[in-house]
Formats: sequence, C-alpha cells, structure tokens
Amino acid sequence: YHVYLLSNYGKTVYGLTHTALSFLPLVDGGVFSYEVKSVKPERLIYETLLKKYGLAAKECLFFDDNPLNIEGARALGIHAALFTSLEQAKEDISRYSKEK
Repeated sequence: YHVYLLSNYGKTVYGLTHTALSFLPLVDGGVFSYEVKSVKPERLIYETLLKKYGLAAKECLFFDDNPLNIEGARALGIHAALFTSLEQAKEDISRYSKEK
C-alpha cells in the first residue's frame, strides 16, 4: 500500500509544527490545504491529491476523524472510513482489501 497525506494545515501552522511532522519522509506524498487554497471537504483538495499522484479514486481508501470529510471523499468515488482507533482502521483496511 501507498500512504498519502491530505491535511487542512495552513502555512503558518505548518511552519510552527514542521519539526513535529518528522514522519513526512515516511509517506508517499501529500497535499496541504495551504498549497492549493482548498480544505477538506471541498472537492478541489481531493482532486488535487488524485491528480498529483495519478491515483484512481475507486482504488483509494481515505481515513479521517471528521464525518464531513468522509462524505467529501465519497462524493468523488473514494472509499472512506471514519477513523476511531488503530484497531478499527486495521479492520477497515482488511475489509477493503477483500472487496477489491
């Protein structure tokens, strides 16, 4: 699996917390809202991520802790699950993998 980040971070917050984001080199890519002037659940931010990395919406599984962001992803045909815990996320990944 590839892991991409989709974040509603503003440029100021990104600058203030950059050291706390030391995990960024471990992900395959991402889009921060300040880069595209769009935030979740707006279509543009999801579309930007898909286009930037050549991803097919129907092949993606999106996690978020905000139900509105889940609906935003689903509106584009992205599989989405509400993040409540690591265990739940593992179950969702397993279920999604079986459906593919």
